[in-house]
Amino acid sequence: MVANNIGISASEQQFFSGNRTALGPIERKNLSVQVLAKTDPVTHLAQNYRVSRKFLYQQAAKAQQALDRTFDPSEPDKEVLYHLPITKEWIRQFVLSQVLVGHSSFRAVCEILDTAFDYKDMSIGTVHNIVADAIAKANALNQSESLSAIRIGAHDEIYQAGKPVLVGMDVESTYCYLLAAADHCDETTWGVHLLDLSKHGLCPDYTIADGGQALRAGQRAAWGQEIDCHGDIFHAEAALNELASYLERRAAACTGFRQKMELKMEKLKNSSRNASCLARKLAVARKAHIEAVPLATDVHILADWMRKDVLSLAGPNLIQRKELYDFIIEELDKRKCLYSGIESVCKMLKNHRDNLLAFAGVLDGKFVRSQNSLICLYSSYMPYVNWKDWMSIMLFTGSIVVLYKANLRTSLIPLKQPSRKRCHQLRGQAPL
Repeated sequence: MVANNIGISASEQQFFSGNRTALGPIERKNLSVQVLAKTDPVTHLAQNYRVSRKFLYQQAAKAQQALDRTFDPSEPDKEVLYHLPITKEWIRQFVLSQVLVGHSSFRAVCEILDTAFDYKDMSIGTVHNIVADAIAKANALNQSESLSAIRIGAHDEIYQAGKPVLVGMDVESTYCYLLAAADHCDETTWGVHLLDLSKHGLCPDYTIADGGQALRAGQRAAWGQEIDCHGDIFHAEAALNELASYLERRAAACTGFRQKMELKMEKLKNSSRNASCLARKLAVARKAHIEAVPLATDVHILADWMRKDVLSLAGPNLIQRKELYDFIIEELDKRKCLYSGIESVCKMLKNHRDNLLAFAGVLDGKFVRSQNSLICLYSSYMPYVNWKDWMSIMLFTGSIVVLYKANLRTSLIPLKQPSRKRCHQLRGQAPL
């Protein structure tokens, strides 16, 4: 390379030395590949690109390192991702994360700091002080929080070490506005806590709770009859599903026992042994099978109907839901003589019908508001339409809203199980 520079002017030497700085990333990559591939001598490449051989070897070394890192599986695990500065404030944050998010015990927090970070200056008492200080700050923030934006509240009791903990949560945001340990979960305890929450602006449109009488009585004592308490459908569906699952398992067991007895009876036909005792067992097995299988099938259908048609969000209006609800209870009550566990489920469903179906009334109100909005929309944007000759029929979950232009009155015509043919006929009448 030095020999090639002999006889070159100063300006040419400056251009030659600065040529490598003019090479972009793509040219450098191509040069590195050519050097590693050894397709041309390095001297020729240096002359062609007017760079030094030392520069080419440096680029080839970088490319070789990149290839080694790519195809070496052990390197990414050993690579340092980032450096974390450990401060006292970071230790406090880590302790609170382990306790509140990881649900670790105080002793486990100390062991994690010792094993993972080699931090031995943490004791159980220090962890307790950090958590207690955070609780005091959280209480101050909770006392200053405004709860006026909560429209739907969900209340329940959970138990920690056998003691009740009163819980209140905003349904829309899942914000927990009540988490209080108490000695009892009676009417007075619930009423006191709900009154305290009212001072912070809590006044929901309605609440959702299970069938606990103390909780509902405490809400009535604190807020009166203005705020309704709807029932959650989880417990009703869980009771029905548990009943249907048990009856299905019992029916399967009865079927298996009957098949087993019939097989034994078939073997005894070819022997001289007395089969009278086995015949009585087979008769009992057949009777149990005849009763268990239809019962399991019927209860499964009724439970599925209750879950998908009555308690589901999409379904008929409140009146039709109540009719279907009563029909299901009536059918279950007819079969309580076949299994004693059906009676308790029927009693629970009868006592909580209005609370369980309260959500359907809320949906009906939303549909009526949507209907009124559509009336205003049709009246303002299509005044030229002759509403007296042409009416718009829209299906709203089992009800037909008929809109008239004459006096803009709205009539809800409840339908009982509209047939598919009837629905097509109704839709065909309206040129929407």
